[in-house]
Amino acid sequence: MANYIPKIVYDAGAGNVTVAFALKPVGDPIMETNKAANTTSRTANGQYQRNQDFIDEILGPIKHTFVTKTVADAFRTFFLVHGSKKSSFSYFIHNDEVATGTYRLVDESIKLARSLPGAANDFLYDLEYTIEKVV
Repeated sequence: MANYIPKIVYDAGAGNVTVAFALKPVGDPIMETNKAANTTSRTANGQYQRNQDFIDEILGPIKHTFVTKTVADAFRTFFLVHGSKKSSFSYFIHNDEVATGTYRLVDESIKLARSLPGAANDFLYDLEYTIEKVV
């Protein structure tokens, strides 16, 4: 069933690690953009030729609010050991899916903002990221 609560699964070397969010992203849960990469050249007689190299499927920015410290720390660890290296990971748009796509982070930074105090003197976080499909 489509619940739009995503999860990220990546290989940390000693097995798969899951970053499981508790809530849906804010706004559009997918925010899909398709970006074409084309090569344009001019022939000897002045005609233009266009060849399509590929199309990037970009999701994001994906924004989460009220993320617990545990999930924020897991996402930070994912970024530090895996995502910042542009390594691929499995992204499940719905956490109950069995089929997935393979993605990587687009940006070389993530945003983690402390939004409000949570339980046990911890903060709840807002975080934001953008990913692209690995072809």
